[in-house]
Amino acid sequence: MADPNGDVSPDHYIQSVNSSFAVWDKNGNIVYGPVDYKSLWEGFPGPWTNLIWCDPIFKYDRLADRWVISTMALNNSWTVFYTMVAVSESPDPLGAYNCYGFEFDNMNDYPKLSIWPNGYYITYNIFEPGGGDFFHSLVTVIDREAMLAGVPVATVIEFEIFDSDSDLFFPLPADFYGTEIPAELPCYITNVNNHDPGNPWNLSLDIYAFEPDWDTPANSTFEQISQLGIGEVEPLINYGPGAPQPNNPNNVITIPVYLMYPLSYRVFENYETMVCSHTLWDGDIHYIKWYEIRKDDMDWYMYQTGNYAPDNTHRYQPSININSRGDIALGYTASDETTFPSVRMTGRRADDPLGEMTFQEIELFTGLNYINTYDSYYGANRWGDYASMMVDPVDDTTFWFTNMYPTAETNLGNWGTRIFKINLTEEFETVTAYAGADTVICEDDYIFTTQGDALNYNSILWTSNGDGVFLTNNSLNSKYIRGNGDIENGEVMLTIQAGGYEPGSAAIDSMMLYINKNPEAYAGPNDTIFSNESYTLQGEVEFSTEHEWTTIGDGTFNDPFLLDAIYTPGADDISAGEVELTLTAYPMQACQDIDDDDMTLTIELYSGLEFVESDELQLKISPNPATGTVNITGSSPEGDITLQVINSTGKIIFNGIFKTEGNQLNRQLDITYLKNGIYYVRLTSSSAATTIKLIKL
Repeated sequence: MADPNGDVSPDHYIQSVNSSFAVWDKNGNIVYGPVDYKSLWEGFPGPWTNLIWCDPIFKYDRLADRWVISTMALNNSWTVFYTMVAVSESPDPLGAYNCYGFEFDNMNDYPKLSIWPNGYYITYNIFEPGGGDFFHSLVTVIDREAMLAGVPVATVIEFEIFDSDSDLFFPLPADFYGTEIPAELPCYITNVNNHDPGNPWNLSLDIYAFEPDWDTPANSTFEQISQLGIGEVEPLINYGPGAPQPNNPNNVITIPVYLMYPLSYRVFENYETMVCSHTLWDGDIHYIKWYEIRKDDMDWYMYQTGNYAPDNTHRYQPSININSRGDIALGYTASDETTFPSVRMTGRRADDPLGEMTFQEIELFTGLNYINTYDSYYGANRWGDYASMMVDPVDDTTFWFTNMYPTAETNLGNWGTRIFKINLTEEFETVTAYAGADTVICEDDYIFTTQGDALNYNSILWTSNGDGVFLTNNSLNSKYIRGNGDIENGEVMLTIQAGGYEPGSAAIDSMMLYINKNPEAYAGPNDTIFSNESYTLQGEVEFSTEHEWTTIGDGTFNDPFLLDAIYTPGADDISAGEVELTLTAYPMQACQDIDDDDMTLTIELYSGLEFVESDELQLKISPNPATGTVNITGSSPEGDITLQVINSTGKIIFNGIFKTEGNQLNRQLDITYLKNGIYYVRLTSSSAATTIKLIKL
């Protein structure tokens, strides 16, 4: 359980959860933490150093302009117990603290701290070591003046509240608000109790007066002064059935019957008042019962009370407070079979009809999943134990509320916290929503995280007009898996809807998610040309804005960036008889991959040459390849033969008619002046012809 609580000063808000705390300025900027709250006691070594610390309470002492924190510390076997208390030496929560440790013989569970002019009060439920039987409730007060002054040892005065019924305990000390308080006023302690052995579920609010005597602590008094009837309630066994939630068979423990923190106290012009609340069960749903009790003469009396259950949703673990105007704010958790546990609130103004929470319920934050904090001892999910509704000391009107919510994950202990600033005297600020800028992604980007923004919202819902799905759709940065249809369309619209605090208010905005595909290249079919020809390519590309032709051959492109570029083979291409041409397609925005494709261009000899093979003619060239003079020898049965040298385009660059001697031809040709490349030497008689390729280097 996080056990979230917090309080507000003129400049800061401090929130604590089990094991850590953090400090914010009042604009919502975190200025310190989260850090382990043990760190406040780093300069105060003792046997508590290596213990388990839990159940912290941070309070702002508005009378002294100081911060106070209390926490329990115990060992793993639950046999060693301390209460640790620290008081800041100045209004700065980041400054030094006066630290104290108080040892207990028995388990000092569920400590609740309150600020009172004559002391710091802490109440406990005392159990047998090892987590055994419940012994009694304990009410204590620590010398506030001594702690503020940093006296090394502070006096503690304590009284026990005995009750044989362990289902009825959890006393709360009155927590002082405002600036007006009569001198020597006792601190009031309130708990739920029963006084009818024959009907243990006929309950009452018992009020005690605690008057410490710091000069002679033994003269301190603690006595019950009032008993205010609640009436008969539905019986509960072992915390009751719990509240249901979607997608999980384990209900949520609602901590029913026991008063929830804090018990808020104020002095108005003609009366004193306290407000408190708790969860009850009617046999069907959990609901919140709240009280305002007053004292305008001698005795406390029930001024007003109400059951808050506007529908069949379960509401539980409330926190209530009253401001200087007499307005009351009530925050809590709500869930049912179709509603994830969510943070909600209601309220009333001072002159509203008695016994009614007149504000339409506001969902401050929508739960993102089911609670997964299963406790096998209870067979249910533990949750929170308490929340915290406080009042700003600057205007003594604005409420500050913190509570837990389940995060989107389903891992064990999937909780987060939120802090809310609430003013019941002002109109709701307008909710705004911004879906984020239009964005381009690649089809390889399976998940897109939205970059939404919103102000004055209590819920977020993303939707899509495509066939993709949201892994999470209820946070500003939700995750969307694009669908095949989205890819095919090349785009999808994502829409954010932010729900406002004012019932029925919402803001909507959309952004376009453009999805580029990876490039595809097709170089065209393989083809054949003659050595005297150029070739017009037939490339195709898709999903690409840039493309290019390349080759390892020695030919040339007229423009390699044209899909129908013209390629003229080089001498090496012609010599090899083929060349491979590659078309590369480059990716569009957001994509990374390139694609290429090859085609083979076969190059045949010049089409004007007739290669007629004949046994009658023999032709040899040496050396071949050659750089200078070559020897040409041939034979023919005829007397005259024609010798030609032809370049790769079919142009005759040498032509001669020679007579053979003894049917033999022997000639030398100087090819030094020829350009490097491929040539064809052709020998022709009246009845036959033969050709040999000559390579000039």
